[in-house]
Order: sequence, then C-alpha cells, then structure tokens
Amino acid sequence: MGVPRVIPKPSGAPRVSPQVSPGCSLTPSGCPHMSHGCPQGVLSDVPWVSPRCPHMSSGCPLTCSMGVPSGAPRVSPRCPLRCPQDVPTHPLDVPTRPTGVPRMLPHIPRVSHGYPRGAPPPILKHPPHPRRRFPHYYYSLRLHVPGTNATARLLVLDTVLLCGATDDFGVGATPRGPPDAAAAEAQLSWLQRRLAAARHDRYVLVAGHYPVWSVAEHGPTQCLLRLLRPLLRRHRVTAYLCGHDHNLQFLHEDGVGYVVSGAGNFMEASQTHRAAVPPGAARFFYGAPESPGGFAHLRLDADAATITFLEANGRVLYRVALPPRDL
Repeated sequence: MGVPRVIPKPSGAPRVSPQVSPGCSLTPSGCPHMSHGCPQGVLSDVPWVSPRCPHMSSGCPLTCSMGVPSGAPRVSPRCPLRCPQDVPTHPLDVPTRPTGVPRMLPHIPRVSHGYPRGAPPPILKHPPHPRRRFPHYYYSLRLHVPGTNATARLLVLDTVLLCGATDDFGVGATPRGPPDAAAAEAQLSWLQRRLAAARHDRYVLVAGHYPVWSVAEHGPTQCLLRLLRPLLRRHRVTAYLCGHDHNLQFLHEDGVGYVVSGAGNFMEASQTHRAAVPPGAARFFYGAPESPGGFAHLRLDADAATITFLEANGRVLYRVALPPRDL
C-alpha cells in the first residue's frame, strides 16, 4: 500500500485554485454561487462543513447562504456530504431561494449526540423534498472517478446508532453505548458486507460523526477503535471522514487516512489527547480560536485522493495526496 504524500502549499498563492471540478471535494456549504444536482454515480465537489455564519440566529449553523467571503475560491458541489455537529432544527434555518426551495440539500449522516432510543434526527422534521438525500440511517453510494473507468465507494455510517450518544462539551466524554444493540450489530454486519463488496473500487471512503482517532478534546472513540478500525485496516479503506471535535485534523495509521473536519461553527485548540494516538499518526492540526472556521476539500482523481484543508477565507492550511488502493 502506498504512503500519503504531503503537497507543499503554493508559494505566493495562499488560496486554493477555483478550478476544482470534477473531483470529489469537501468544501464550504450553502453559498449562493454554488451549483447543485447529482449526476448518477458521481460525487463531485462535496460540501462537508460550512464556515461560521454570524448573521444566522442558529447557534450552530451548518448551511450559510453568505458563509464564504467574496473573492474566495468558487466551487461547484454536486453531491454534498456533511459530517456535522447538528443539522438545523427549523425549516427557516435552511437557506432558500426566493421560491422557498433550499439551496443545497446534501447527502448527510445521522449526526450529533442527543437522539436517544433511535429518535429521528432533525433533518427528518423538514418537509420532504426529492433533492434531500437521507435514504437511511446508514447507506452506500457508488461513485465514478472522473476521467477513468474506475469507481469509488462512499459508506455513510450512523455512529450514534453504533456507539450511543455523548456530551459534546464534556472533555473526554465517550458515547454511552448503543441504544439498540441489535440495530448496532445490524449496521456493523451491513458495513462488513459493503466493504467486502467494494474490493474492486479504486477508493473507499467511510464517513461518520465520531472520530476514530483524534488528538483533540473528545479524543479517540473507543467504540470505533474496537469495532470500526479493524475493518478500515483489513479492507484497505482510503480515508475515514468525521467531525465531532471542533478543529481540523489529518492523521494516518497503517494505510488509512483519518480526516477530522469539525470547524464549521467555531474552533477549539485543545490537544488533550495527543498522547492517545499512535506515535507519528498525527500529521496536521489546526484549531485557532480566533479563526473564522475551516473545512476540508477532497478530490478524487485517477492517481490520488487529494485532501486540502482550508480556512473559511480560502487560505490553504495543509494538503495531502492519498494513493489509490492496491487492488
């Protein structure tokens, strides 16, 4: 299996190039200049978390119609994915066009921490819409790598169903265990089958809310270290994508990249659990409290999955290229 390759920041050009299509990207969400629509089998320019949006009344906005300053790079997300702390609980929190149609309705995992006993997440309280993609608590998407005949696989998990709820603001707080042990086991069995079926995909991405590895306030999720980490390694998963901790991180262990992008609302600088991750695994951390927030942009190409961490103003913070899987 190949090793990740850190890509130096472009000298004299702190902002990411606006020409990011047709890769697969995790970028700021809800911006007026972004397009949408999801061609069958294509994941392209995917919004993951949004930058801070102070004019919104919600305490933790995840969609922000004016979240990116003018002059920031333009991107064109077509199949959004988010792994956020929460989703807006009131329909008016969703930025809309004058017609009232939401600007961007993403692929989204069931998220956050306070939905006990299988209660539905707030996204299900919104009026149904054909472009809102929440097919199940966990689901699979097959993607085409642009410019090739190769495919990629995105597996979206419900880590609350798998591990239980927790307190977002409790230092070192751990999930309290699955509310339904049978449902958690069913999800794990589903994941094992899907990973085995993805053996011919050039890239495999797994997304959930809780981190597997994190140096920050919440630290590694013991439930996922026990249940998920062995599967990621065994099936040569390209990267695991998550949120939960309010900062930006990239870690790499045994061929698997771990991306934490939880800086859409505010940033937190704690690295309380740095000693809890394997030596040398932590490659990048950014959590400056004065920062306007940040996000991760993931692009899939024939020869690499390139992850770029950016601040909300467009400044490139870190970039790394993950090789295709050994098939």
